[in-house]
Amino acid sequence: MEPLWKIEDVDQSSSDLVGFFKISAVGDDDPTKEKVIEAIRINVESIRIFLYSDDPERATRSKTVNQSFLNKLAQTAGDFVANYSSDGENAELESRLLERISLDAGYRTAQLDALLTPEYAHLISPDKSPELRINLPETATADQQSLAVDLMRTASIVKIVFGRRLRRSQIGIWFAKTTDKDEKSFVEKKTQLASVLFLYFRELKEIADVGLSAENHVIYAQKRLDIFKANFVDQEADNVKNQHVKQLGLWAFAISAAFFIASLVAPLLGGSQHLVNFAYIGAAASAGTWLSFSLRKAELGFLDLATLEEDRLNPVGRIIFVVLLTFVLALMLKAHIVDISIGTTKVTPDDRIMAIVLGVLAGIAERSLSAAISTRAGDIIGSAGKVNTTSGAGAR
Repeated sequence: MEPLWKIEDVDQSSSDLVGFFKISAVGDDDPTKEKVIEAIRINVESIRIFLYSDDPERATRSKTVNQSFLNKLAQTAGDFVANYSSDGENAELESRLLERISLDAGYRTAQLDALLTPEYAHLISPDKSPELRINLPETATADQQSLAVDLMRTASIVKIVFGRRLRRSQIGIWFAKTTDKDEKSFVEKKTQLASVLFLYFRELKEIADVGLSAENHVIYAQKRLDIFKANFVDQEADNVKNQHVKQLGLWAFAISAAFFIASLVAPLLGGSQHLVNFAYIGAAASAGTWLSFSLRKAELGFLDLATLEEDRLNPVGRIIFVVLLTFVLALMLKAHIVDISIGTTKVTPDDRIMAIVLGVLAGIAERSLSAAISTRAGDIIGSAGKVNTTSGAGAR
């Protein structure tokens, strides 16, 4: 059957775009009665009269946007001509194509609006490791400057969090290659993480462009940034905390196991019970350090995602540090420099059970432990210095 509608090319030699067209009836039908044809005609006309920006880069990008939209309209027109029914049952076709035109037009409008918005932020190397570069307007207010600093700090934290995840993915790829296993899942995971990271940075760029475009936009941009931080915590905090707990737990288990093996081997090599008890203390302190983080960091804030520990010690360094501090505490107890009692029971490293209790409690209270030992050591050395000074004064 011969089609009822035809598509004709239209000469638009004055335009940089190609593929202008119009739909007309083959017979005497009035094209204006068809909503799809009218919608296509209006949108094609809007492309034809579109004025490009004086900025060469924006002009090129707007041309790309309009050419893409024109191509989509041509595809919709082709679908209309090919699927139009002469019996009048075209309601479903009309609804589907009108919805497509509306969505395509809305997407085009959003893209053109973005081109007209002044750009104060730029994404550097978006396909590799994105960075947010902000150029403050010459008339930037103090609030806009503060917003820019907050945005750069936020971008840095986002990059740190995803940097850890991307490194783990890269390790997975390397391990798969080394063991001749399928690396596809690791590559897909890395690609997915890179895409999510780009989306986060693009949102930060949009917030920067809005907030720096006008002084009265700063409050809105700051609220958007606060919402961004809250959403980022909701999305990433569990992963960050669980990975740290897992890594800390693995090191705690390894070091505890080493001390436990030492407690078994020491007697065979003629080691005393005191040495065995110190091995128990080391094993217990390692386990206590692992418990400490979960007890201290029940919830993570945005800044916590980048720096989980204020002293910036890595898991193995932290465990070794706490174990050594616990050994110092045990030596001080053994030398009766300090005393610790739980109820009426005196804690001593000479008892096996008490040694384990001491190690666990010292690991859990690692922050208080370091402060207490530092203070006590300062008091002892300080008092020794005073004695020496007094003795010297008497000799003179």
